[in-house]
Amino acid sequence: MARFTGKTSDFTKFIGPRLRNWVTSISKKYRKDVGECESCPSTEKLEAAHIIGKDRKMLMELAYQKYLYSTDELLDVDLNEFELSFKNLHYPLKESFKILCRDCHREYDRNPEKKQKTVHLKIIEEFKNYQILEIQLSPNDEEKFKELFLQHKSASIKIIYADSTTETHVWKLTNFKATSNVKGNLRSRPKFRPKIWQKLNIKKVEVEINYKK
Repeated sequence: MARFTGKTSDFTKFIGPRLRNWVTSISKKYRKDVGECESCPSTEKLEAAHIIGKDRKMLMELAYQKYLYSTDELLDVDLNEFELSFKNLHYPLKESFKILCRDCHREYDRNPEKKQKTVHLKIIEEFKNYQILEIQLSPNDEEKFKELFLQHKSASIKIIYADSTTETHVWKLTNFKATSNVKGNLRSRPKFRPKIWQKLNIKKVEVEINYKK
């Protein structure tokens, strides 16, 4: 399991470029999908502008808040879990980006600092209780689970709701590879994404290998 332990400044220095590349990639695709300026009829020189308060640095800080363990801005981060949280915070994309022509982008960026600060604080409040759904694997060790999943090609996903009701699904090996992240793959499912699982009142998820007889 990949981890980082150190100061937030070093974390940003080393992890920041990787996240920037990902943000550039998804915003470029989103820009093409939208196809026109959201403030005027122009389709020329389109750019993806971060919605005020939802910039990359801000969402990065939100994603690593749970890993802070001292007043000295020290982190102990599960990198795979952090990256998934960071990516999920960008969706839906329309709440993170505005597609604007160059002139409208410049005008949008002229918003007073006070407005940016207000939005920034509002988003911090919204995500201060940001949580990651509890997923329990059987076997518990993620690498061992992956090895067995690749071997037996099937697992059972048991969803446990807050009212104690349960729901079970079969997880087939399709599109899962030796390089895949087990929990990352599970958390990318629509029901298990941030804010969605809370709305559905999901308490936790238990995943167990279906052994061949």
